[in-house]
Amino acid sequence: MSNRFYDIYVRDPQQPAPPEEIKEQYGLVKLGEDVSVTTVNSIYGVGWSAARAMISSAAKTGEDRTKDWDAKRGTTVHEMFEALLRFGRSQFSPDDYPGYEAFAVPVLDWYNTFEPKPLDVSYPGGDTIPGVEFVVWNRRHGFAGRADAYAEVTYQDRRVKAFLDYKSVGEEKKLDYPPYPENVSELIARAQTLTTYGIPIDLSLLVRVSPEGHHTTPYWPDDWPAHFESYLRAKGEWEHRR
Repeated sequence: MSNRFYDIYVRDPQQPAPPEEIKEQYGLVKLGEDVSVTTVNSIYGVGWSAARAMISSAAKTGEDRTKDWDAKRGTTVHEMFEALLRFGRSQFSPDDYPGYEAFAVPVLDWYNTFEPKPLDVSYPGGDTIPGVEFVVWNRRHGFAGRADAYAEVTYQDRRVKAFLDYKSVGEEKKLDYPPYPENVSELIARAQTLTTYGIPIDLSLLVRVSPEGHHTTPYWPDDWPAHFESYLRAKGEWEHRR
């Protein structure tokens, strides 16, 4: 994958399954490349802020260093969630994330509250993979994106199948501010895509964490069509501007 596109492959049914990496010589045929979900939303100006923050310069200003810290903050928070979902809390320690310990406490609290259990993702005629940090591909609409998690969680006192997306929030912002529209449409675009493969999802959850705590916003399937249409309009506008 480049910064903007995913290379799309399909398996040749006459060839054996490939090993760990996707390689053409192991029976995978490249169809082309599809735009990443987040690249489409760059038309909003907020999308890809983390990528833009990672600027390379021989001499960085104080503002530049802050942007680098913000970009790494998002990556580190995702690593925290991934570690908990893959290995559980027994192997989790805030000390493993120097400089970001303040985020580890609310991440762990969210984990203890929602009790996520990763679910397998089975594609028709394809592989079954763990529902933690995996790629979804929408062949019909020509986009792909990395999903944070597909898991069973406790929500409103019952266990549900949820599609999860994590966001970190800096100290300068409050958790009660409305989510960015592009964050919501990206979440729904990925979740909607997964259901087209027959994978059941009860709701999508946008999880935001900051040093002050965590906040989870639910999006039920009845809410999805409007957000998905918003994403497709953004994709059309992005294609027009290319």
